Amino acid sequence: MRLRKATEEDKRNLLKNLPRDRNAQIVILDCINGLTDEEREACLTNSEFIPHFTMKDHAESVFYVGDDEEKFVHEVIRRFLATRKLFVDINRVNIKRFLAFVFSKDQSTTLYEYRDSILMFSYKMFCKARQDQKEYLDKLLKEYKNVERQNTDLVQNVTIVNHSYKKMLILNNKKSLKSWIKKVKVALEEKNLRAYISRKLSPFRVRQLDLFSNDYFPPAEMFSPKVIDERFLWMQHLPAGDYRKIEITNDKSIMTKHIPGLMNGLKEYLNDSEFTSDNKNHADAIVEAIDAYKAGFKRAAITLMLRENEGLVWDLARQIAEKHNIYFDKRSKRLKMDNHKEVQEKTSLPQLLDVEDWPPIFKGPHGKLRLGERLGFLSFDYSHERNLIVHGITTDFDEDWKWFELISACITIIEVFEELNGWNEEEDTEEMEFRALIRVSKDKPKE
Repeated sequence: MRLRKATEEDKRNLLKNLPRDRNAQIVILDCINGLTDEEREACLTNSEFIPHFTMKDHAESVFYVGDDEEKFVHEVIRRFLATRKLFVDINRVNIKRFLAFVFSKDQSTTLYEYRDSILMFSYKMFCKARQDQKEYLDKLLKEYKNVERQNTDLVQNVTIVNHSYKKMLILNNKKSLKSWIKKVKVALEEKNLRAYISRKLSPFRVRQLDLFSNDYFPPAEMFSPKVIDERFLWMQHLPAGDYRKIEITNDKSIMTKHIPGLMNGLKEYLNDSEFTSDNKNHADAIVEAIDAYKAGFKRAAITLMLRENEGLVWDLARQIAEKHNIYFDKRSKRLKMDNHKEVQEKTSLPQLLDVEDWPPIFKGPHGKLRLGERLGFLSFDYSHERNLIVHGITTDFDEDWKWFELISACITIIEVFEELNGWNEEEDTEEMEFRALIRVSKDKPKE
């Protein structure tokens, strides 16, 4: 059955069918001085004459409540009468008697107390909460703008401009900050401040609705230029909570608990996937590295996985070149884009990723990404440690966290392969299956 939005006529018909407490209607009319019999009868036959306060009446009162309780209460009554089509001058209303009946109070109740009853929470608490929220948002807005300036200054830095990955991170920061600054300004509008605090204080608060309210703003530090130097920022397979713990404590062993799920999920995926069909040698070598790690040969596993991850990226570049008619010789590591005057030699992975002329073909949070923007994290600490390990300069690299980093990098590279070849476009099933395998495998015991 198809649903449609209720029309004004539907609403009027619904109101007509709602039961009315005639005695309550009469009591309210008795609070209005000088009504003629004809006026009373017209009011009693009015289908919109609801003789009690509705949730809508309570909710709307927060937008015009003020320090003058008498003025506020009079406005409440005026609106009460108007919405029920009782076009009566408020000066004819016995205010205390009306309020006492509608809110089941005695006539000694003060207007100050009625204001709280109408709001359904303490006005004093409302004012304090609104001021606290305003101060919080004002401070956050200044912090956002300050960090935005820092990012703007840094994007002019030569070392950043010449590195596409870091430049992308800074520009992403700026775009995210622009969006959050706009949201904070909207939240600071008086009507939105009042609505937000009333939701917080309402006794009928629906917690699920907080998902759609301005209940959360990320800290400005999240967009600090300093963040781009955080080593594991790219690692999407590390839960956010653990990522923050590692940044604070530098305890990389936190990653260890996630190894079985990630490793088993990758191996299961490689057993039967389009990636494996097209890259069998790489897939077999990755499985061999996993088996070596499980057997306790961590150095062998890490060394082999370093090789495979790098080899995958070079093959990825080759496929991109083939799809976009770019000259690229993987063996001699020579590359020539259309706008290059001559063939360029790219002898290392960072050099390959630093090429800014790769076509923008990969999905990103703020538009399409180039190869160096998508996998640029491989050019920093990862690449430096790779050189130390491969060239035998360091020998104490058999650590579990390093294996987790390599597995995570491998999965990310494979996901880029999937995107390039469109293996996850049909209902995104391939990618969903890949991620599902990894999630499910987290619950499996370590072999």
